[in-house]
Amino acid sequence: MGSLRVMSKLTFKRDIEKVATYKGSSIPVVMYGKRAPAADTGSVGGPVLEELRRLRVSANRRAFDLLTVAMAVTAADSFVSKFQAADGWSRELSLRVPVSDPAPWAAAVPTLKRALDFLSGDQWEINTVGGGPKPPPPYKRPRNWTDLKGHDCVCLFSGGLDAYFADRDRPFRLIVTGGCGVLRVGQMVTEAVTMRRRSSAS
Repeated sequence: MGSLRVMSKLTFKRDIEKVATYKGSSIPVVMYGKRAPAADTGSVGGPVLEELRRLRVSANRRAFDLLTVAMAVTAADSFVSKFQAADGWSRELSLRVPVSDPAPWAAAVPTLKRALDFLSGDQWEINTVGGGPKPPPPYKRPRNWTDLKGHDCVCLFSGGLDAYFADRDRPFRLIVTGGCGVLRVGQMVTEAVTMRRRSSAS
């Protein structure tokens, strides 16, 4: 007898109204939305566009599409509990993600899937489609800018011991970065991801 499969599907849209009125079988999520518009919907990446605009640079289109896919993966991992999997651990996740330029993703998705399967212990299916959001224009007013002057390399700062060591230990930084100005980049999942569940009374 085959094992029971539980596939969790998420579809991402830029238009909040389309998410609010969505009637399909997937979990609808507003991409770069600040709030989930209705019960059983979600939003992801709310603060991201604002922060990008403050950097004073126009984001590369393909890099921005990578960010969009990363936001979708973050949403799926946040919204679908491991306990919803058939075996209580290995989820089956299917994502439909709109990007501004889907052509390069045909070759990239298999590699991304293997990496996500390995890192999470889940089974991922990622479908990229056109019509996705484009990089936002930078702010023109200086008071809205984030100053990147003096920073020429990045430390992915998770808050763990390894990230703290890489960031704070001066000899290590000199060896690895050659004395570069390090910009710490962390994540704020609690602010970037929201989900509205249907109340038990409804």
